[in-house]
Amino acid sequence: MKLHQYSILLLLIVFTFISKGYTQETISPSLQLQYFKNSDEQRLLKATLSYTFNRKDIPLRNREILFFIGSKKDTLGKVSTNDKGVANLILSNDYKLSLEKDGTWFFTSEFFAKDSIEAVSAEISIKDVKIEMSLDLVDSVKTVTLKAYTIENGKNIPITGEPINVFVTRMFSLLPVADGIFGDDGTLSLEFPSDIPGDKDGNIIIVAKFEEHATFGNVEKRYSNNWGVVSNYKAPTTHRALWTKGAPTWMIIALTIMLTGVWGHYMYAIICLIRIKKSDDKEEQNLL
Repeated sequence: MKLHQYSILLLLIVFTFISKGYTQETISPSLQLQYFKNSDEQRLLKATLSYTFNRKDIPLRNREILFFIGSKKDTLGKVSTNDKGVANLILSNDYKLSLEKDGTWFFTSEFFAKDSIEAVSAEISIKDVKIEMSLDLVDSVKTVTLKAYTIENGKNIPITGEPINVFVTRMFSLLPVADGIFGDDGTLSLEFPSDIPGDKDGNIIIVAKFEEHATFGNVEKRYSNNWGVVSNYKAPTTHRALWTKGAPTWMIIALTIMLTGVWGHYMYAIICLIRIKKSDDKEEQNLL
């Protein structure tokens, strides 16, 4: 009887392990939707699909994301996510986006359930904003003048009380140099720093940008100007570095000391062996 009970218990344990092996864990992903407009008025929707595992965000690759506009969900397109879980949809300037009653664009992105991944969606409301930038010398002071407005019923409506940041492009990121808040007339003047390094001609790219704005999204305006400090990145002919033909002096000295110490130990060991050999020969002669 006991043997029969143990057999049933063993079968239950084995069945539990087998069922766990074949049961696929359900993934509850997250979907982030962002809006971008660059200086050339090109608009882009960016959807990022990922899930959290061990407190890390894991991107979901090769998953189809659908994009819609309006409360009626008119299809804009579908894009598969890349290795970073990102799907980008470029909105053609020829395509007229339908407006909601409040004058905004209502965008939606959706991922439909597939395999063990649950369905998820994200939505944002965006009001189109235009940024104008002018660069002038006011009393010998480099000044960035910004103007921001929306268009409603063919009229320009100034943006008031909204913050904006000014950057300079660097090799890998944007360097913040100024920020301010638009006045009642929708304009803003900012003093530009005079110590920003530029290229060999002093050229720099100045960027005015709304970042992750709740109403406007990510919108920027760029201009190139020679307000930077002229930089000469050419290394002198006598310069010694790891990437030049001549190694740095400190490296030559350090290597010489190390090699001298190593070979000195070898010579000392050889001399000691010779002395031991001679000492053994003398002891043998004395015994004879």
